[in-house]
Parts: sequence; C-alpha cells; structure tokens
Amino acid sequence: MKSRTKAILVDILGFTLIIAAAPIGWVPGPGGIAVLILGLSLLATNHEWAERIMNRVKQEVLSANKKVAED
Repeated sequence: MKSRTKAILVDILGFTLIIAAAPIGWVPGPGGIAVLILGLSLLATNHEWAERIMNRVKQEVLSANKKVAED
C-alpha cells in the first residue's frame, strides 16, 4: 500500500510540474524547460511512455549540442 501511495504522489507531482512549466516558460530564462524535464523525469519512474519521451528529449538535446559544437 505504501508503494502505491508513493507512486500516486510522484505522478501528481510530475503532472503538476508539467502543467506549471507552461506559465513558467514565459518568464525569461530556461526555467520552464527545466521544470518540464523534472516533471517528465518523475513520471518516468512509474511510466514507460514518460521514459520514452525523456529518451527522445535526451537524443534531441545531444543532437542540438553536436550541431552547436560544429559551428
């Protein structure tokens, strides 16, 4: 029971952070991106679909980093 409660609380926090990322994204700086990634990483602990999204985000960041380093 304790494990199930913890999973539900992690899901609630993860979804809350993802929702909060939208208004934070309008503030100057990369704050919204960091909050979104934090929310996804929390959800990835319980859900495969979130883990797949996180892996895709990691690939895109590495690709963008490589392109910037080449220029």
